[in-house]
Amino acid sequence: MPIVPVRPGALAALTVADYERCKHSLWVHADKANVGRCVTLPAKDKYGTPHESVAVLAELTHHKLPGAPLFANESRGHWKAYAWNDAIKEVAVAAKLPSALTIHWLRHSRITDLITAGVTPMTIAKMAGISVEQIEKTYHHLIDDTAREALVRGAGY
Repeated sequence: MPIVPVRPGALAALTVADYERCKHSLWVHADKANVGRCVTLPAKDKYGTPHESVAVLAELTHHKLPGAPLFANESRGHWKAYAWNDAIKEVAVAAKLPSALTIHWLRHSRITDLITAGVTPMTIAKMAGISVEQIEKTYHHLIDDTAREALVRGAGY
C-alpha cells in the first residue's frame, strides 16, 4: 500500500485494530524511529469515489478480529518485512522495472510523489516517521524544484 510512506517493518506489524475505518486512519505504534503516529488516509479520490487505499483496507479488515495482522502471510500470521522481497521482485519483473527494486524503494517513491505534489516536508516527516532535516537532506533537489515551480505558477509566468 504505497500511499503511506511507512517503513516495511512498521507495515508488517500493523493489526486490524490499527486501522480506524470511520476516520480512515492508520495508527503506527512505533518503527525504526520509535515514533508512534496516526496517518490519515484520503477517503475519496479526485473523482469522489472511495480511495483505493480505503477500499483495500476495508477488504483487509472485513470479518477479522482486532488483533489479527492487517497484512497477513499465507499462514495468516504477521509478515516479516524481509519476506516481501521475493514478492516485490516478482512485481518488478512483471512491470519491467529494475530487478534491484525493493520495498524500501516504494517508500522513497511515495515520499518523492508527496514532495513533488507540494506537500510540506513537515507533513511528510510526520507521516513517514522521520525528521524534517532528514527529508530536506535526502530530497533537497526535489524540494528546490517544487519551490521553483510554485514561484513560477504564483507569479503568473
